[in-house]
Amino acid sequence: MNIQERSFSGKTFRPIPKSYLSANKKLITVITPWGQEATSTQEVFESIETQYNLLSEDIESTHPFPKMMSLTPTENNMRTAVIQTNQNIFNSINQEEYSMGFELFFATIVDNILTFIQIGQPFILVDRPHQDLRGIGQSIDPSLNVPKNKTTINTPLPYQLLGIHEDISFHPLFFRFQPEDRLILLNRNTIPTNWFTLKREERTLDNLSQQAAKDNPASPFWLAILELNSTDG
Repeated sequence: MNIQERSFSGKTFRPIPKSYLSANKKLITVITPWGQEATSTQEVFESIETQYNLLSEDIESTHPFPKMMSLTPTENNMRTAVIQTNQNIFNSINQEEYSMGFELFFATIVDNILTFIQIGQPFILVDRPHQDLRGIGQSIDPSLNVPKNKTTINTPLPYQLLGIHEDISFHPLFFRFQPEDRLILLNRNTIPTNWFTLKREERTLDNLSQQAAKDNPASPFWLAILELNSTDG
């Protein structure tokens, strides 16, 4: 995998995600910090990656949480890593009062299958040649529940956060990708409608960024293109 990214400030505050790509480029973590002390994305990444690698490398290791029979070994390992990290954050930071939380996109590639876990944003779009963009995953922006008028700028809000509660609800998902598939990741209140009219050759980082800024200059966003079939490494 390889990732290119871009951010736009807009007129309201939205925290900028931090992306981490593993040395073998088979695992990626995108973390968006929310809260007064929301600076420890490196610690969250290291916790998730360490837990996942330990479980993946030692198939006889004991999972601290019951495995789900409906999930693959990869999905179970990812699920356990995220649950353990969620509890670590809650116990060390948020047990007495809410201080900080994190949106999360955590994905790994095994053969031609991308398995991922999503807590809150980003929106995830499949960019496949000769096809329209298609959304996968599960992300809803809370601003959709707020009445909107032309003079109101909706403040970005997180839909779900890692570490806020002792337990957390999510489900690992997988995507069997084709050789030229890419993922477009977007942290923003909504997906620009004009993106869906663009042809594959027009869906560049520069053009997508320009179209998003033009669609709503007041709305901050973070945008990334994730190449799934990297020839590097």
